[in-house]
Amino acid sequence: MPHETDADRSGRPETVPEFLAAAREGTMAAPAVIGDRFLTHADLWAEAGAIVERLAGAGVGPGDVVGVALPRGADAVVAIVAVAATGAAIAPIDPGPSGSLIARAIGRLSALIVDDRPPEVVDAPTAIAMTDVRGAAPNEWPALATVRPEDAAYRIQTSGSSGEPKSVIGTQRGLAHRLSWRRDEIESSTAESGAWLLLSAPTFIDGITTVLGAVGSGRPLAVATDDELADLDRLVELVRRARPSSATTVPSMLTAIVAERPDLVGSIGEWVCSGEKLPPALARSVADAGGSTLVDSYGCTECAGDDVRGVVSGDGAGVGGSVPGMTARLLDEYLHPVPDGCVGDLYTAGPQMARGYHAAPGATAVRFVADPSDPDGGLMYRTGDRARRVDHGRIEIVGRADRQIKIRGIRVDPATAEWALESVPGVNEAAVVAAIDDGRGRLDGYLVVDADAEAAVDGETLDDRIRRLVPAHLVPSTLTRIDEVPRTHSGKTDYRSLPAPAVQERSEEPPATETEQAVARAYADLLGVDRVFRDDGFFHLGGDSISSIALGSRLSRQGFVTSPRTVFDHPTVRALAAELDRMTADAPASAEPVDDGSAMSAAGLDDAALAALLGRFDGELG
Repeated sequence: MPHETDADRSGRPETVPEFLAAAREGTMAAPAVIGDRFLTHADLWAEAGAIVERLAGAGVGPGDVVGVALPRGADAVVAIVAVAATGAAIAPIDPGPSGSLIARAIGRLSALIVDDRPPEVVDAPTAIAMTDVRGAAPNEWPALATVRPEDAAYRIQTSGSSGEPKSVIGTQRGLAHRLSWRRDEIESSTAESGAWLLLSAPTFIDGITTVLGAVGSGRPLAVATDDELADLDRLVELVRRARPSSATTVPSMLTAIVAERPDLVGSIGEWVCSGEKLPPALARSVADAGGSTLVDSYGCTECAGDDVRGVVSGDGAGVGGSVPGMTARLLDEYLHPVPDGCVGDLYTAGPQMARGYHAAPGATAVRFVADPSDPDGGLMYRTGDRARRVDHGRIEIVGRADRQIKIRGIRVDPATAEWALESVPGVNEAAVVAAIDDGRGRLDGYLVVDADAEAAVDGETLDDRIRRLVPAHLVPSTLTRIDEVPRTHSGKTDYRSLPAPAVQERSEEPPATETEQAVARAYADLLGVDRVFRDDGFFHLGGDSISSIALGSRLSRQGFVTSPRTVFDHPTVRALAAELDRMTADAPASAEPVDDGSAMSAAGLDDAALAALLGRFDGELG
């Protein structure tokens, strides 16, 4: 039963359920999800309908917040679509141990969707297990409550300058507007007629908009699992099967793909880069690969993810103009416009703007301010970025007006990293400094710890514990122990008095086994280190989650069996080599590092059958 909603004057839907309504009436036999499970649109809507029925039965609807604590995969897609269809707010939560920090920022949940059982760290009155809805048969949807444009559509955690992270309350109008102009854009394009590739995590706004945008536009969605992101060879296999025409990712991830699997770049017609400043060298590499259009996108969770974007030309110049319906303003400290070519503070305004931050009126008042150019007294969002207008109106980002920094596309305030570190047992106090290394954001951490906190518990050191409990983008590249945090006369942290980051003491014991030697060579090649010793750690040498993807891909091509968590749980050469030997020995004899198509077998589709099915609907999707 459709929701009772009104379209805006442009004819675009003003709520997400209305945006999705047309897709429910589309070609049900067409592919919807290609990944760890294959789903047609009929399958997708049947499973989503089963969730909707359970949510409606529990009285969950507009005004409620529903958590989605699922890993990357088809289940997450189904759950996100189901929550959006009810008009409730989507609250994505990392299903791992670090999810507790995100859940605290999001606040009370009315329901939670999980794989089979709720995580202990997240509480909700109603829990729905995906194991109970997989393979559900189509059924009549229950009557659903009216959704208003001003109702919440998502509640997503973001960084906060006060330390503890906040959650953004995005509106139905804002998210529907963002999804609608993108659908209009692709429907008017003759180039983009295939599947979309989901590389962004569904816990962030880019992942949410990719899922809902593909489903609402009737496009197949190729979903890369954590295992496929950790092994670029397996990602290539997914791309070969799904033939996506568009993918969105952060520049650092695309840089890793260009370096490790350049053949993958030209096989996708459109690459959208967001979350980080686009390096000109990357733009040139994509141009050299041929066959792809590169789009640079700038946005934030507070404005539904995309505010400014543009096609990147051969000179590598990034970003561009405002997206449809949004306005970007460059203002001075008195909120007066700055002349073209001059640097000002970047503000955005328009229908995509969020309501503010959950339970944080002070932070909302600081960021969502009166728009002096709006005679109706509207608001605009102060992004915290500094920018200038060049080249006939193109907006170029030049830096930040605060301590925040982008870490692999995620906006991070060092104060939030400090708060996260101090939540780890054994850490009494923390200080974190942001830095830029070769154009990439980095955090350096300083810890005051308990005397007995360094002792390993069940083989887990304090550093291991931090990497397990703290979200990856908040884990500093270096962790230096200090006796106390230096203070100014007013009692604030004196960041200028912190010492230089500690250099890890190196035993200089050479790699002993053949596997250790292979791991050491991979570390050296990827991280630009002359010599790698047996007890050197990948992250202490400068590695991060993006470079760990390239590492997994290289090790896989050498015949080792690995997983996304392997290098995080076993970061030293000695430990990783031992784990690789164990995993490779335990793997079935038939296991190969390249996907054998088993992900499709559950649907009874081999490569030829899937290709035929995709080809059958290419005309309808175009």
